[in-house]
Amino acid sequence: MANPDFTSEWIKVAERDPYAALGLSVVADERRLTKRYRQIAKRLHPDAQIGAPEAEQAFAQQVLTKIINPAYQRLKQEN
Repeated sequence: MANPDFTSEWIKVAERDPYAALGLSVVADERRLTKRYRQIAKRLHPDAQIGAPEAEQAFAQQVLTKIINPAYQRLKQEN
């Protein structure tokens, strides 16, 4: 795995728990939810990955599209 912040253990938990995926408390309000999502999305966005190895770019894209975005959408609908 290219990025030490996204360990295989974190991925397993994040796929099941949207709060864990975004690193939020279960009592986080909508403002905090949006702020945290934007921080993560900015870090994983393809434009931020320019110059990174291709494998790292692909990994960041997969994390963003398969874990972070669905978690955000799920929590946004709940609120």
